Order: sequence, then structure tokens, then C-alpha cells
Amino acid sequence: MLLKNKLCYIQYMDFNRKLWVGLTGGIATGKSSVSKYLIEKGVAVIDADAISHSLLKSGSPAIPQIKSIFGPNILTNEGAVDRPKLGDIVFSSPQLLKKLGQIMHPLVRNKTEDEKQKLTDQGHSLIINDIPLLFENNLQSDYDCTVLVYCDQKTQKMRLKNRNHLTDIEVKNRIASQVSIDSKVSLADYVIDNSGTLKELHKNIDNFLNQLLLR
Repeated sequence: MLLKNKLCYIQYMDFNRKLWVGLTGGIATGKSSVSKYLIEKGVAVIDADAISHSLLKSGSPAIPQIKSIFGPNILTNEGAVDRPKLGDIVFSSPQLLKKLGQIMHPLVRNKTEDEKQKLTDQGHSLIINDIPLLFENNLQSDYDCTVLVYCDQKTQKMRLKNRNHLTDIEVKNRIASQVSIDSKVSLADYVIDNSGTLKELHKNIDNFLNQLLLR
């Protein structure tokens, strides 16, 4: 089921205009599955997570800053950030998570703008930015419309625990680092329910695209 919380003005736009749509969710709600299907449908999608991961590789401008805060032991022998080790640290310390965000967010934003310009130059009229912390960073005003991938908290916890092989405490800390998924429902223009099967999810995404392209 596609839940529409607010009337998104995209429906009344001339679709010849460029549409910049923010796609978000909670950890383990299935946002990556939505992005994958959108790409299969030919929609241009920018992956903020992939950009973030690229910035943790050796030679990235983020490396010296991260090293200065977290120490040299946060790096692998190859000079990249040890992502599991960094995750264990920041998800148990809101202060360090905030410091990491202050390093990463401007760099991710710059790379995202570069990707957006490339896709615009290629003629894409609809570009979706897959961004995990859209509401946490209060970025909704940057987009023509926002979309939330939703599942109930029980399902979210189960998926996260099984996917990442985490303890209950680790699951709790990671979910607590984000705005709760239920709170995000009221902030989004559209909500795609991913509480069911993959087939049901694909149907919900198709419904979303049909409504998005109405005019």
C-alpha cells in the first residue's frame, strides 16, 4: 500500500521540469531494495551511502580528518577507514557520531551535487537521491518531494539483527541513532510500505511512480 500523507505539488507541475526527489527510510527498512527496483525501471538514482563509503577509502579527503578524531587505529593497513570498527564506536557515542557527520556531510553533499549535475546534463527529468539521514539533517526543503520507505519497528529490528548479525544492544543503538521510523511518517510526502514481500514492495513502488508522474 502506498500511503500519501501530504499532497505533493509535483502532481501539478509540468513534468518537463527537473524533479529532485529525496528517498529515505530507517536502517534496515529496505531503502536499498527500493533504489534497486527504481534503477531497474530506468529511474536515475544517486546513492548517498555509496558516496559515503567511497569517502572512507584510502586517499579520500575525509581520511585525515577522521584519523585526527578517532586515531590511527581506525585505519586499515591499506589506509582506508575500518568501517566495522568505526561503526562500533560512533553508534555507541552520539557525540562522536555527530563529529563524524560534521566531516562527512559536506563532502557527501558536494559529490551528490556533482552527480546530480551529470544526470541533469544527460537529460534525466526525474532524479532521486537515496539519502539515509534526510530528516535527521532537516534537508527536506532541498527537495521537490520526499519519500519514506517504511516498515514497522518489530520488522525493522528483526531485519537489522539478521542482516548485520548484531546483538540486541547493537540493534538498539543503531536504531536509536536515527529519528524513529514512525516519527518520519508525518514528515514525508509519500510513504512506501515495505512490511511485506518483495512482490508487494514492487507493486507499491509502481503505485508511487504512477502517482508521482500524474499531472
